[in-house]
Amino acid sequence: MVLFYGMYVNAIYIHDVVNCICNNCVFNCFNCSKLINLSAPDTVDERAINIKPADKLNIYLKQENQILALNSASAIGCYIVNIGPEDLTNGTPHLVLGLIWQIIRVGIGICCPYGLMG
Repeated sequence: MVLFYGMYVNAIYIHDVVNCICNNCVFNCFNCSKLINLSAPDTVDERAINIKPADKLNIYLKQENQILALNSASAIGCYIVNIGPEDLTNGTPHLVLGLIWQIIRVGIGICCPYGLMG
């Protein structure tokens, strides 16, 4: 299972997301939306994402992106309990990593619907 998980993570190129989290930088919900679309295609409408340079986005546009990412994650089956936009903004490691793990788990379930053993 660990080998399959590693192969999946390498196949979808999320190293920039994980590196951003490990280096304590602010979690970019554009990357989260891309990860959701890689795990469950056509979940997030990319036209709805506010795409501007980070210094041009105000608080409201950033929060709108984060709410879009959280709602999309909830729509594909992730459990979003006590995770809000401010947690993603602050980059709370255990919440962000838990969300990313759930998104990857959904993607693995779509790739291999009968589980890893069957």
